[in-house]
Amino acid sequence: MNKKLRGRMSTATWMMGFGLLGLTLVFPVTARSSMAIRLSFEQLAQRAQRVVVSRVIASQSEWDGSHRRIFTRTEIEVEEEVAGQGPRRFTLVQPGGTVENLTQRTFGLASFQPGEKVMLFLAGQDKSPHVIGLSQGVFDLTGAGQQEQLVQRLDQLSFPHDHGQPMIFSKKTAVEQIRTIFLKRKLK
Repeated sequence: MNKKLRGRMSTATWMMGFGLLGLTLVFPVTARSSMAIRLSFEQLAQRAQRVVVSRVIASQSEWDGSHRRIFTRTEIEVEEEVAGQGPRRFTLVQPGGTVENLTQRTFGLASFQPGEKVMLFLAGQDKSPHVIGLSQGVFDLTGAGQQEQLVQRLDQLSFPHDHGQPMIFSKKTAVEQIRTIFLKRKLK
């Protein structure tokens, strides 16, 4: 390859690089997910202090005392205590929400709608219960009776070396696995 051709290719490469940089500055891309370590079903159960099948009663967003951050309080009513113990009703408090047409968002946390039936893997139940693994610890219940299934939520989560497909289990199998893990932990 002659010097003249190499010089043109080099100039073209630099011009393309600057052009792409310019496009990035003019049209910035916003990240819309949180990177997380993927937890297995067993890891979720091992880290949980409590696992419940519950119904979402209400969800309300509000400003904190300094009027700088928005938090959402979600009222949960337990329908089935799968493992662990706690009150029949409790409140999840999570950062983010919408107040007065202003939205603050924490990508990776599950959002809840009144009436939803979910299985929650919880920690911190004594002071402030929270879902384990961001939205990884939330499973939607679908179907009914023997056909009831759990479908994992992965709201705005991405995982290194993983395509981020939700776990799906029959409710009966999942409950048996969780109770076995809690029993083993109790016997130690």
